[in-house]
Parts: sequence; C-alpha cells; structure tokens
Amino acid sequence: MSTDVHIELCALCSQKVEIKGFSLVGNSGVHHFCCGGCLSIFQLLYPDSPQNQQLKQNEENPK
Repeated sequence: MSTDVHIELCALCSQKVEIKGFSLVGNSGVHHFCCGGCLSIFQLLYPDSPQNQQLKQNEENPK
C-alpha cells in the first residue's frame, strides 16, 4: 500500500517546510518558505514581485 505524501519545499533554499505560516501568494501560485529568513531574503531579491506589492499595500492601508 502506498501513501502519497506531498512535501512542500522552500521556494528559496529547497529545504523541507516543517513550519507552516511562511508563505506568499502571487500570480504563479503560493510560495512556501522554511523560515522567516528565507521569506525575507526572497522579498529582498524580488522587490517588484506581485506578492511584495500586495504586502506593501496592506502595510500602507491597515484595516
């Protein structure tokens, strides 16, 4: 009997994602990260990505 287990890999370093909550949603789908450091580096490397634009809008217009 085989079980299909989907393992998420970090969009930056390809390590296994063991902690949920570090993710960004963009035009190409959801990017998952293994830690806050990888998420932050991704945002620094890709400052003009749609995910970062949405985060900037949320920071400027808090609910």
